[in-house]
Amino acid sequence: MLTPAAGVHWARCQEATAVLNLRDGTWRILDGPLARIWDTVTQGEDPDQAAGELAGPGGDITATQAAVTGAVAQLTAAGLITETRPSRSRRIPWRWWR
Repeated sequence: MLTPAAGVHWARCQEATAVLNLRDGTWRILDGPLARIWDTVTQGEDPDQAAGELAGPGGDITATQAAVTGAVAQLTAAGLITETRPSRSRRIPWRWWR
């Protein structure tokens, strides 16, 4: 599962997304398809879903998936997103004093 890295904050502004990396103090403005890919990642969805939406009906889904994979790799290399495992819900044992 892809999630924004620790220390990364963002805000959606009309047609773009402003991303601040507090670890190195850099701002990035993501627009167009890259902003859509960012939205998909931050909402916990699969980036392949964004590829399907970006390709549209009759579009080349294979080329679009390759482009999305490349964009995700760039965002990961820049330290903006990271691969995380889904969290397991901790089961609290029943206690008689509750």
